[in-house]
Amino acid sequence: MLEDIDTPEPWRTTFAELKENSGTTIILGASDTGKTTFCRWLVEELSRAGRKAAWVDGDIGQSTIGPPTTIGMAIFQKDSQSPFEEAKPLFMRFVGSTSPAGHLLQTLVATKKMVDKSFQLEADFVIVDTTGLVAGDMGRELKFQKVDLIGPIYILALERTDELEEILAPHLNRSQITVHRLPVSSKVTPKSVAERQRNRESRFNSYFQDGRIRELSFKDMGLHGMVPELSRKKDVGGLLIGLCDQLNDTLALGIIEDIDLERKLLSIYTPFQDMGKVRSIQFGSIRLNSEGKELGKV
Repeated sequence: MLEDIDTPEPWRTTFAELKENSGTTIILGASDTGKTTFCRWLVEELSRAGRKAAWVDGDIGQSTIGPPTTIGMAIFQKDSQSPFEEAKPLFMRFVGSTSPAGHLLQTLVATKKMVDKSFQLEADFVIVDTTGLVAGDMGRELKFQKVDLIGPIYILALERTDELEEILAPHLNRSQITVHRLPVSSKVTPKSVAERQRNRESRFNSYFQDGRIRELSFKDMGLHGMVPELSRKKDVGGLLIGLCDQLNDTLALGIIEDIDLERKLLSIYTPFQDMGKVRSIQFGSIRLNSEGKELGKV
């Protein structure tokens, strides 16, 4: 539980308004504004109030629900799993990288699919966390399209000054969206680039700790994402991939160890066991070793 968190008065008054409604809320903020902490607090408060709340974790670099590079979704309600323990995703989508750059389409589609799944599971409130990419043309346009696509009833903006004003401007006069600007908690501590990388590697290491090398035939298998030239083994080894089911949801992640083009077999390191459920393979753009250490990007 987040017993020691500072909860500014605007947080509490906003929550009092939210709990009387149903729909989707998107959380916006730059890096180190405590978006994840705020999401955890909000989900817990909604659960205590008897609401069935879904958390769509779109922070693909500093993931809470599922491993980095994925957008995961979990549902919380009174007496259910705690959002402050290791929350396992009910569903997830592999984006392909720890940053939306180069994967904007995958980021948008994955977010929308997880929101849709939340309502299919009869969540009455969906909280969408986002990355800290808010600067420049890419950050502004990505956030605009994400808001337009998922159609939230609330935008909750965690700001230190006015860094989100260009992102918020197109939505301020839309009658179907309420925008609340919220202060950053005084307990938020900035993280260095090195700390963020260590956190990602720790999350990857935890995810792959029960992995083993398994063979997966890609004969007649759909390949999508950042598909490399498969005949060049140096382009394939170490690539992070998503193992997808018939609905294109991600069953698990894997790391390519080797490829046999003649037999159309991939040797992959993964904690997933039931290869028979895999219907397509999504290629990402980062490389890992089995301990979760990042080896670079394609």
